Amino acid sequence: MFSAFGKAIEQLPDPRFLRVVILGIAGAIVTMILLWSAVGWGLQQVNWTQLWLIGGAIESLGNTADEIGWISFALGAGGLTWLLFPVR
Repeated sequence: MFSAFGKAIEQLPDPRFLRVVILGIAGAIVTMILLWSAVGWGLQQVNWTQLWLIGGAIESLGNTADEIGWISFALGAGGLTWLLFPVR
């Protein structure tokens, strides 16, 4: 396994191999941006005050509900990013 890893590292200066690596990284970044945008757009389209049980809580919290919503979105999107793009 270590010899295969060493051979892969030796290929990094090769333009063909480097192109594949760069396209893979760029594709992952574009995918993450598109997913974040799609989730954000989808959450904005929902009329949360009309949902059963959630509407009453939103009305009672007032402006605090908006802040809680953004925090929930950030945590959810961050969790989704962590699941789809794991980094050790």
